[in-house]
Amino acid sequence: MGLDQEMYARGGQENGRVRIGEWRKNYALDRWMMRLYKTAGGTGTGYFVPIHLTVADLECLRNDMCTGSLVNESVTGSRTLRSDLGILHEALRLIDRGYRVFYRSG
Repeated sequence: MGLDQEMYARGGQENGRVRIGEWRKNYALDRWMMRLYKTAGGTGTGYFVPIHLTVADLECLRNDMCTGSLVNESVTGSRTLRSDLGILHEALRLIDRGYRVFYRSG
């Protein structure tokens, strides 16, 4: 059993679901998202619950990644800071196009 994570968008003109990125066992990212979930009033573990991400959330996440406050701990090692920032860039682009962006783990 492991921790699978994804960022996706819903909406836009097509009103469909767009996969933006995924991670595997990136515990630091999951802790960051769970703090956000709890701060927004979420209850329970937060697993399998879509967490809506705003522009401010994504910019804060990007800042934490760039300053080293949040280091990618993915055990697969397939993600780099550059690829993580690319995911955030795409998420921000989709928000600008009218989509809503979500993070989900489980």
